[in-house]
Amino acid sequence: MVRLKDYLEEDLDTFFNTDEFAEEIDITHNKKTKRLTVIPDDDLLKRHALKEGKEGLAEDGLLIHVAKRDFVEAFGEPYHDQRLNLRKSLYTIIEYQEDHDVYTITLRRYSVI
Repeated sequence: MVRLKDYLEEDLDTFFNTDEFAEEIDITHNKKTKRLTVIPDDDLLKRHALKEGKEGLAEDGLLIHVAKRDFVEAFGEPYHDQRLNLRKSLYTIIEYQEDHDVYTITLRRYSVI
């Protein structure tokens, strides 16, 4: 018998299709690197930054959607201030949300002052 969860997982695979909007990127956390399929969302990041009055976030941040199962398998549950290295830069998670087995993660480029 096919379960609803099986249909939802198929939908995720369709959504995270690298021939469409998704891209595979190497993400490193605690010296552990995994290649994950993510969907960058610059438009949502810009809208979020303007709404919150954080215009600098749009320039110095990154917002990605990633399948929960993939992220958890690679690094465990995300958490605030978690540091991830991707696209040759170090980022810190400043916010994340879970919606229908997808994490939307907002990152800020990490810099030492």
